[in-house]
Amino acid sequence: MHIKNIFKKIINILFIISWLTVLGIIIVTFLIKDSLTAYNMGDYMSITGTINLICFIIIFIKAKTNNYFN
Repeated sequence: MHIKNIFKKIINILFIISWLTVLGIIIVTFLIKDSLTAYNMGDYMSITGTINLICFIIIFIKAKTNNYFN
């Protein structure tokens, strides 16, 4: 198998996982919004912010490398 095809499959899988993660964080935020306090809100926002940043970097990589794979 060509290395380009392997890289394309990995990026596609990470792209799908990234969007599912962002969607999951939005859903979980709506579910636990009543139980968040000022004490644990900072920890939650820090963790979700980091996860979202990583996911959006992967989504950006997919968008930038799309022409490379065609």
